[in-house]
Amino acid sequence: MYLKYMFKARGNLPFQVCLLESSEADRRTRFHSTSPAVADVRGVHDAMKLSLFSDYSLRTLMYAALREDTFQLDEVTTAYGISRNHVAKVVHHLAKLGYLETQRGRGGGIRLARPAADVRIGTLVRETESDAVMVECFDPATNTCPIIGSCRLKGILAEAMQAFYTSLDRYSLRDLVSGPHRARMARTLFSTLPPGTKPKAT
Repeated sequence: MYLKYMFKARGNLPFQVCLLESSEADRRTRFHSTSPAVADVRGVHDAMKLSLFSDYSLRTLMYAALREDTFQLDEVTTAYGISRNHVAKVVHHLAKLGYLETQRGRGGGIRLARPAADVRIGTLVRETESDAVMVECFDPATNTCPIIGSCRLKGILAEAMQAFYTSLDRYSLRDLVSGPHRARMARTLFSTLPPGTKPKAT
């Protein structure tokens, strides 16, 4: 199974996320088969499913926005219960894209590289999903469909994909961590931090 995102505006939250749980082996396969950092990206398809790479990217940035300070990689893996190897690849990629700053050595760590209000969700997902090929005819290099010149399907699907991203473009990272749910998210994510290190958001 895959993580399946159904986007729907709801109150102060830009979208509701519905997760279809999978086994750890399935999640590893899904991550590696879709991560732009390690393999070919299949993109947004099948009811706009996002890759685990995009999922982990969003969650890592949400953690950074809530933390409002330097944090360690292990904090993210513990908070979400996900693979350290996966998170390391996500952090590396987000740093290359300019979303995170990383510093090695004593006193180093990870932090948000720009204000949360400046991180647009649509832009981020485009960058983590890479080139989205919904159906075969979207890629002229591999298309074998004989009706490509007279079929309306490609245009309709392209319109739907554009609407999907246009909806995401309306929201920023700040929108994801603001409002009445902020304190609850912070308490959940920072519950394992040592006493005295929890941010004021909790």
